[in-house]
Amino acid sequence: MAYSFETVRSWTKYRVFDNDLWIFILDKTTNIPVALGIADYDSDIKEGSLEWIQVLKEYRRQGLGHMLVTNLLSRLQKKADFATVSGECDNITHPELLYRSCGFVGNDIWYVVNR
Repeated sequence: MAYSFETVRSWTKYRVFDNDLWIFILDKTTNIPVALGIADYDSDIKEGSLEWIQVLKEYRRQGLGHMLVTNLLSRLQKKADFATVSGECDNITHPELLYRSCGFVGNDIWYVVNR
C-alpha cells in the first residue's frame, strides 16, 4: 500500500510520534532510501510499537529489516516497558518471520475494523 507524502508527514503530528524512532537506511552509492523503520512511543502506558518496517524488494534478504527492528528496540529500551509489532496477517512478505527472528514471541492478534 502506497501512502502520499502528506499522509506520511501527518503521522508526525500524532501524540505517539518520536523523531528518534524514524530510521532511514540509504544506499551509499545512490543516496536513495532503501529501508524505513517507524516506531511509536506511548508515554502513558510506556509502550513501544513497531509500526512500519519496509525494505525495497531488491534490497531484501540482506539483513536491513533485522537492523531496523533491533535498532528501534534498542532506542525503545531506554523508555518503554514493552514493545509490540504490527503487520497484516496475510502480507506476502511474512513480517512475522522477521519479528520472530528478532526475539518477539506470543500469538496475540488484534483486528482492526474499518467502516
